[in-house]
Amino acid sequence: MRDLDGDLKAGLKHTAAVLGPKVTTRLMGAMMVLAVISVIMTAFVIRLFTFWVLWLVFALSLIFILPAVIRIRRNQNGIAMQESFQKPLEYAAAIALGSHFSWPWATQHVLPWLAAFRLLI
Repeated sequence: MRDLDGDLKAGLKHTAAVLGPKVTTRLMGAMMVLAVISVIMTAFVIRLFTFWVLWLVFALSLIFILPAVIRIRRNQNGIAMQESFQKPLEYAAAIALGSHFSWPWATQHVLPWLAAFRLLI
């Protein structure tokens, strides 16, 4: 959406150019609502992952976004703002979900090995 005017001048045809900015904005809002509903259903109804994963995503997001916020306050650039928030959120979610799947394995296989190693010392 941020480059729609330039894309239209260049003759590019993509979803936003075909649907128009008003319909595209409504579609983006609907997808955001659907994403929030999906997270709520996954976390509270289905309980696919535990709550510490959500807290870890939240905490890591705050940590990763802080440098971006400082950079945005200096530059006041809208495009930099979107790019600065998207990647830290992706990184936080990847680390948290990766730890959700690797933590049980680590506690089962690595921690007993470390405890045995400690007894040898």
